[in-house]
Amino acid sequence: MPVRGRGRSELHDRRAETVSEQQRARLLEIRTFISYPVFTAEGRFFGTLCGASKEQIEIQQEILELMRECARLIGQRLRRDAPASTPAP
Repeated sequence: MPVRGRGRSELHDRRAETVSEQQRARLLEIRTFISYPVFTAEGRFFGTLCGASKEQIEIQQEILELMRECARLIGQRLRRDAPASTPAP
């Protein structure tokens, strides 16, 4: 599964996941997953921009670049005083 991390794309080895993550992916029938980190303008980690598919697909380089740019733009738009995370409802 392609995964985005620390400024580079890499393949995510599903064997390295915990059993619960594998079970969740299996229940949701996720075959392809991609995630890009979102950082605030100050460089603080805020969250991730993710995509998932039930089909196993090869993600084209232009899609990787588009997602990276979207994650960057989202980070720029975050208010300086936005919390790093919000509690679940």
